[in-house]
Amino acid sequence: MDKRKRFPTLAHLENNEIRLLLKRSTLSRIDRQIAINALCWGMADVDNGAAVKYDRSTIGRRLRNVIVPELEWLMEKPNKREKAGA
Repeated sequence: MDKRKRFPTLAHLENNEIRLLLKRSTLSRIDRQIAINALCWGMADVDNGAAVKYDRSTIGRRLRNVIVPELEWLMEKPNKREKAGA
């Protein structure tokens, strides 16, 4: 859980759960890659920025202002498949 300590609302999720949330999200390809690098692999913002050709401050802002709020919103919203099976 060390890699997600910056985002306590996502700290209880496993890697596969984060990947499922990303699959359901409306994030861009780059934002998904940033999220996987930071939240699943625990990559630092500097290395993450080098991987996607963005500045480290841009990575931090996108995580804080775009990616994490989208994932938190998806966690509150019920999945259509879960509702149909219930």
